[in-house]
Amino acid sequence: MWVTEIPEVKAGNWKFRQLYVNDTLRQRARKPNSGFLRVKGMPEGTPKTVGYHTDSQSFEFADGDINPKWKNLSDVEVIVYHFWTDSHLPIESIDTKSNIVKFKHKAGKVFTDDFSEDGARYIVEHVFEELDAPGEWYLDRTTGKCYYYPFPDENINEVRVYAPVIDQLVRFEGNPINQDLVKNIKIENIEFCYTNWELPAGNSNDKQGSASVPAAISLTGAQNCSFSRCSFTRHGTWAFELNNGCTGNDFTLNEIGYVAAGGFRVNGGSYDEHPFLRTSNNRITQNHIHHYGEVYPSAVGILLQQTEGNKVAHNMVHHGYYTGISIGWEWGYQRSISRDNIIEFNHIHHIGQGLLSDMGAIYTLGVSPGTTIRNNLSDDGNANQYGGWEIYHGEGSNNRLD
Repeated sequence: MWVTEIPEVKAGNWKFRQLYVNDTLRQRARKPNSGFLRVKGMPEGTPKTVGYHTDSQSFEFADGDINPKWKNLSDVEVIVYHFWTDSHLPIESIDTKSNIVKFKHKAGKVFTDDFSEDGARYIVEHVFEELDAPGEWYLDRTTGKCYYYPFPDENINEVRVYAPVIDQLVRFEGNPINQDLVKNIKIENIEFCYTNWELPAGNSNDKQGSASVPAAISLTGAQNCSFSRCSFTRHGTWAFELNNGCTGNDFTLNEIGYVAAGGFRVNGGSYDEHPFLRTSNNRITQNHIHHYGEVYPSAVGILLQQTEGNKVAHNMVHHGYYTGISIGWEWGYQRSISRDNIIEFNHIHHIGQGLLSDMGAIYTLGVSPGTTIRNNLSDDGNANQYGGWEIYHGEGSNNRLD
């Protein structure tokens, strides 16, 4: 075991969730080392008794799966994979008589695998006593010590170990309401890597597509800016977020890989908000997006939410655990900003990987007049229980040309 003491951690000034050894994300000490545990019982209800979309804060576990004597129990995290989300849940208490674990906050769904009565799959992470396999690590915030279990061929004098510090690297911050915009900035041939972020208290990551996770590169009120031939790797967040009032920006020939969440999340003002807040006419073309969702597997390669007139073309998107490209952000038939988006000539492959359900290579949601999906190639998608289509028309999808 390799151990180092970090004064900033011991002083409470630094906490990191990712550790990279030779540029590869290492696994926090987990149980089990492979595969999953299964929820045994659901005292707060199942899809048949309370409906699937019921907030739940506790479940029954099988004997031996969770141990109340684990060191630093408040730093242990249970991650539940159910439906189309991954719920991240810190432990609040354990009832040893009933084997009920209660969490510090709620998940947004019941603890079944899907709409059946079968218990959800889950793992337990950041458990000191489970630091028992090469490539695992553990950060003890009380002592400031970081432990790493090396692979047999790793030499401590030769490896490079990185623990990220900050959560953002670049921020364009205009004011779209006042039309005080960030304009005409071009960034080329730069490598951006290593950001650190974790879910704030009360957030279990239940928002579809991991949409509540921020990004290493954040744009608000940006116009005619561009990022080209850059790389964005080893981030604890999304790579890009385009927020309110972003128009006419261009993202081309970039590599995005090995990120905790997704590649691009594009969002702006909704139908009933000020028109200057709307985000539109951006171009995401010829990018290579791969190995995304490493920490938040429900993240999407390219997520278009409240946005219109964008072009997503000639991108390679692969090795994610949920959807490749998602368009729309209104459920049912509400009025939506999502319209006139063009999704064409993208290659999407090896997504889903059997972890989550209700997904597709290209996923659509809500009313979206003028949106066109054409000449895309998709292969090797694999959902857990249901979904997993090449093109998946979700709730309210209509007015599209496929």
